[in-house]
This record gives sequence, C-alpha cells and structure tokens, in this order.
Amino acid sequence: MQIRVLSLMALLGILLASCAPASSSSSPSQPGIEVSSAVVRMAGMAMPGMGTGEDSNMAGYLTIKNTGSTDDRLIGVQVDFAMAMLHQTSVDSSGVASMKEVNAIPIPAGQTMELKPGSYHIMFMSPTRALKAGESVELTLQFQNAGSIKVQANVTNP
Repeated sequence: MQIRVLSLMALLGILLASCAPASSSSSPSQPGIEVSSAVVRMAGMAMPGMGTGEDSNMAGYLTIKNTGSTDDRLIGVQVDFAMAMLHQTSVDSSGVASMKEVNAIPIPAGQTMELKPGSYHIMFMSPTRALKAGESVELTLQFQNAGSIKVQANVTNP
C-alpha cells in the first residue's frame, strides 16, 4: 500500500513539473513577449537637459522580443521610485537631437525592439528616492495585448 501511495505521489510530481513554464535567460514574460537586459541608468549620461544631482531624471533601457504572431505595443511603465514615461529621441535634418514623450512603443510580431540611448527609452522623472548603482528595481511594463509584465532592472551609473 505504501509503495502504491509513493508511486502515485511521484507520478503527480512529474505531471506538475511538466506543466511548469520553461525557464529562460530573460525576465518573466507573457505569451509572445520576452523582456531582457533591463537597466536603469542614473543621471550623468550624455543627454541634453539631464542633471547630475539626486533629483535628476534617470533613463531605462531594455530589449523586448515579440515571439508571437500579433503586433503589440508597450503602452506604459509603473515603478515605485519615480514617474515613468515613454520617450523617443530623434535627430532632425540639421543634426539637432530632441526628445519627446510618446503614447506607445510598437513591438511588431516576430521582431525585437531595443530601447536604447538615442532611440525609444523610458524616462524616470521626479524620483521619490535616490537609487544606488548595483541595486535592482522592479518595473511593471504594460502592453496593449500581453498585459502587465514585471521585470527586474539593474541600476547602473552612466
């Protein structure tokens, strides 16, 4: 009897393990969306209008891969240390760079979007606390189709 119970428990364990999602090197994801390489860069980076004090703005960079068959859009970011906004840097025909807030960042099906300096990125404005290089902070990314995805971002100096 005891052997039969142990066998059933072992079988149940195998079945439950087979239902678990496969692990990957990226942050937790939703179907079709994989997020990796998330960092929050503290002030001092070479971008116009950025200060260097504790009250300065910070920027977030990461890579989003849409492995699904449907286009998606990053429509927002929430954090507990600042106000987060989606931005895009562009350069006009005269070579002058400007940065503007955007409502969404497109993540086409089957494509990878890299949020990086000089392109799409996340701005963290009016910080409520000072961050330290080496710490990890949580970002909640809001996608139009995939919903909310929480990721950990490493805080770095410029």
